[in-house]
Amino acid sequence: MTQPDEVAAELRSWPERCRRVVFVCHRIPELSGGAVSTETLSLALQEAGLDVEHVSVKPGTRTPKIPTTTVFEREDLHFRPLVRGEGHSIPARAAGAARWPLKRWDRHRVARRAAAYFDALGPETVVVVTHAAASLALDGLGISLRGRQFPVIGQHHAQYESLDVEPNLREMVEGQFGEGLDAFTALSAGDAELFAHIIDAPSWAVGNPIRPTDRTSAHDRPEAVALGRYVDEKLFDLMIRVFAQVTEAPDLAHWKLRIYGDGPERTALERQIRESNVGHRVVLEGPTEDVEAAYETARVNLVTCRDEGFGMTIIEAGRAGVPTVAFDCSPGVRGLLPEGAGVLVSPMTEDRFAQALADSLRRPEQLREMGHQAQSVASQFFPENLVRQWGEIVTGAYEAMDRRRRP
Repeated sequence: MTQPDEVAAELRSWPERCRRVVFVCHRIPELSGGAVSTETLSLALQEAGLDVEHVSVKPGTRTPKIPTTTVFEREDLHFRPLVRGEGHSIPARAAGAARWPLKRWDRHRVARRAAAYFDALGPETVVVVTHAAASLALDGLGISLRGRQFPVIGQHHAQYESLDVEPNLREMVEGQFGEGLDAFTALSAGDAELFAHIIDAPSWAVGNPIRPTDRTSAHDRPEAVALGRYVDEKLFDLMIRVFAQVTEAPDLAHWKLRIYGDGPERTALERQIRESNVGHRVVLEGPTEDVEAAYETARVNLVTCRDEGFGMTIIEAGRAGVPTVAFDCSPGVRGLLPEGAGVLVSPMTEDRFAQALADSLRRPEQLREMGHQAQSVASQFFPENLVRQWGEIVTGAYEAMDRRRRP
């Protein structure tokens, strides 16, 4: 296990003038991959001896582990319809309209408080904006982080191609991060190279951190595992269909798939499992905060995402010695599954995924050996390594800020 003094030793790569790191997030803490990785990095930096704070545009969904300032404490007031959400009766619509003065007053209060917070930050602080939406929300309050006396680093926690998948995302990223940053981070070298074409700041590649664990898979059960939100882009319906097909073979009929998570697709997935009559082999386990327990009984991890910037579940599985079968959907995923550490399948080729899965399940010793290689890959993202990488990024950001401030 990594010790705090090992992490602290890596502060040698950090500039001496940096004493505080402030992460500006859309919502933190919550269980999304970006929020969890930010929290993990924050804890590592805190252990290394830095002051770390979070600014969350919207309220988090659980108790914070890092000192957190919430910008819009009344999410219901500022991010939900005041009139339509109240119903269609005249009294209900009138009640909703009556809340407009409160909304205007509270927005003014929020803007003053947020401005005072950022105005108080000095050059000993580096500000990391983890999503362009957080920067856009501050802009809406009349608060710009550009041109301040502290360096600003932007981030994108998804692959470059996501800019053209989510509506208006490219416009938002280019508008908020295109100019005025001192550094930018992407999740892979390939993504960083692509972002460099639209962002006028040095683009760095740095993965998400993960803590070491003593809880590893015993590889003694015929179980596959998958973790993620039950949403369309994860393609759990495809995963269930493929797993059901593969385990129809008599020699693989004893295998079970456990899928941990929750989300809007849950009802549809439950119906698919029921109608396919595979409830004895495929189980929706629901959400879990004990990710390590999910991998302790697994032999292989499955990822069928349409797009995936980094693949946090791949290194979480690898940390436990569990290899992954995944679609080769992004540079981030590709970098986490070098030859021998897992299996990459051509994107969106269902038949090839089925064949790769069947071959893997029939070779338990190969799965075990790939699991050892996956552990080696995961160790690259342990806190001491990420703290060192971030030191180089922060040093570069300060240098860029100094160049910006020269007359």
